[in-house]
Amino acid sequence: MEKKSKYIILTAVIFFLCHNFYSQKINPNGFNIFLYENDSVSAEGFLKEGKPNGYWKNYERNGLLKSEGNRKNFLLDSTWNFYRNGFLREVINYTKNRRNGIYLEYADSGILFSQSQYINDTLQEERKIYYSTGELRFLYNYLNGNYHGKAYEFDTDSVIISIFDYNRGKLVRRQKINRYDSENKKTGIWKTYSEKGI
Repeated sequence: MEKKSKYIILTAVIFFLCHNFYSQKINPNGFNIFLYENDSVSAEGFLKEGKPNGYWKNYERNGLLKSEGNRKNFLLDSTWNFYRNGFLREVINYTKNRRNGIYLEYADSGILFSQSQYINDTLQEERKIYYSTGELRFLYNYLNGNYHGKAYEFDTDSVIISIFDYNRGKLVRRQKINRYDSENKKTGIWKTYSEKGI
């Protein structure tokens, strides 16, 4: 989903600029508002030398906000928010058109679904995925865009129930722990961890 967001922004802005260039008066070095054919606002923001620069907002035909964020030297910069049906769906941090920093993804319920870290447009370090109730469900580690190292699956009460070992995207080992049988009795291997994960 996040890979498409940057291209959606670029395509939408270019489309609206080209589509509206002859039908609306353009300020090539200042603030502009672009309209759909039904006169609802499609996009608004600043142009520099006729190209998008500065803060921009894009809207659905029904008037709901679709995306908003800043451009610096014509490139995506700082935090961009993406919406669907009026609800926040993604928060992506950019530096010079590349994802850098925290990436957040939200479920339709508005609850945080996942939190990741990008460095130079590549997933790195921790990625957390949450239950719809907000508790941590999975914790993965990334190296150059691939699962790498230890990963964990948690029950809704925050107990680790699976341990995964990855090597550059390949699952090497999976161990189920801390499980109950059909009679709600402990079964199999059980492990407890300190706050530091030991």
